[in-house]
Amino acid sequence: MTDSLSAPQDRHVVREDVPPYYLLSVDLEDIRSQTPAGAAVAFRVPAMVDRFLRFFDDHKIKCTFFVEGETVEHVSGLIREAHAAGHEIGCHTHDHTQLDKLTPEGFRENLERNIEALDRHGIEPVLGFRAPDFSLTEATRWAWDVLAELGFQYSSSVLPAKNPLYGWAGFPLSPVRLDSGLWELPISVASLGGFKIPFAGGVYLRFFPKPALRRFSRSFIKQHRPLVGYFHPYDIDVEEERYRVEDNIFFNWLVFYNRASTLPKLAFLLEKFTPIRFLDYVRVLEQMEG
Repeated sequence: MTDSLSAPQDRHVVREDVPPYYLLSVDLEDIRSQTPAGAAVAFRVPAMVDRFLRFFDDHKIKCTFFVEGETVEHVSGLIREAHAAGHEIGCHTHDHTQLDKLTPEGFRENLERNIEALDRHGIEPVLGFRAPDFSLTEATRWAWDVLAELGFQYSSSVLPAKNPLYGWAGFPLSPVRLDSGLWELPISVASLGGFKIPFAGGVYLRFFPKPALRRFSRSFIKQHRPLVGYFHPYDIDVEEERYRVEDNIFFNWLVFYNRASTLPKLAFLLEKFTPIRFLDYVRVLEQMEG
């Protein structure tokens, strides 16, 4: 793919006049596997998935779960329950390996294992993907070709901002349709002091108070741009014992910070935006094109 995606005027960028939807997702992974200290900590992902499902049921909404293949076997019953209830199930790689640590061939194999793990439990077709840590950047854009070849219809893997881990600062802030037909639905960011902040999920949503979330959200509502957010099981786990997830003391503090605020803040955003599954939003965009 040779065309540039570095500017908002790129011909692949979708116009920003769609309704103010909230694309709500859960990145279903076991964070314990990402740190040696996690081996001694209780496995709490199933309890948190159940908590999410009860929250979604109480609010009568459907979301998208991007599921790590290695975690499927441990939450298979809950995943089948979520799928049966109308929630969308997408891929999150088999073992949470970031894209820059894979070759295109290795990514294909990893993704096929992810698909097979879901298929064993009756979850198909799987049409959406999210890269671990939003590691789809300009250097790993080859991943789009692999996804298209495997029949995926969209990815939500780009963080269009500078970030301590991964980010693609020049990427458009709105959904993009590639030459292959694949959609990229970038994570929503708001400007704050010269920085772009992915405020609509994860640690950022936990960190900012509701007045800030209200201010950040206002521009999306005015511009009729979708709010694309993400959560993890640990984001709502207020009972989990503390352990060293990150070597950096500040980042490790953030992992555990203000988890009790996650669901109330999510409910706050749901008062302002209409929740929608990612695949359903793609259908909206395609109808607008057609």
